[in-house]
Amino acid sequence: MTATRIGVTIVGMTLLLTSCTSASAGKSQGTVLLPDTARVHTTPVLHEQPAPSAWATWHGPGLVVSYPRQWHLTPFLGQPATVAFPLIHLSTAPLTGACASPHRAVQSRAGCFDATWPVAAAGVLVGWTKTEFPSLSVYQHAHGSRMAIDGRHAKLSDVVSADGTRTIIATIAVAPTRGDDVMVMTAQIGGQAPLQDVQDIYQMLESVIISDR
Repeated sequence: MTATRIGVTIVGMTLLLTSCTSASAGKSQGTVLLPDTARVHTTPVLHEQPAPSAWATWHGPGLVVSYPRQWHLTPFLGQPATVAFPLIHLSTAPLTGACASPHRAVQSRAGCFDATWPVAAAGVLVGWTKTEFPSLSVYQHAHGSRMAIDGRHAKLSDVVSADGTRTIIATIAVAPTRGDDVMVMTAQIGGQAPLQDVQDIYQMLESVIISDR
């Protein structure tokens, strides 16, 4: 298998781990590959700025994320994969099932992050995952427009599928000179979700803090 094919496989796996939507095997791949049934949304310029003071903040390994206080945070407690390490999910509605269990053992047995959480038509589901794949630049093979997020090299794609679901994916290089260690945010926004939810996701990206640890 060539390096390019390996890169596409790893990026695709990372997006599957973070998006967790129903029928994500077809929807996520279709969105990432930009088929004729999807349209690319204009990507705004991101400016680094602090999160609103009313927002809540989550501190995790190598990641500090602020988000609207009314959103629900679901940490990942199960066993991570060998190259992808899911961290948290943020959602406008509470998540249920084994993946949302507060017990680590339950999550581990359930095989979480296997496309069991659909995004509601008026809802939002956001996943943050850290991916480490030595000797392969995951960042290089990622899709999207080049930009800086938290002063780091990043790629961002914003695509609306035929069913109206909007997918925003940010792939951020953790180290300044390497692309094998990345932080990936995948946001699924339902077709009936308010524009404010989309704006909040971009504001999250403008205020995120990433560290190489």
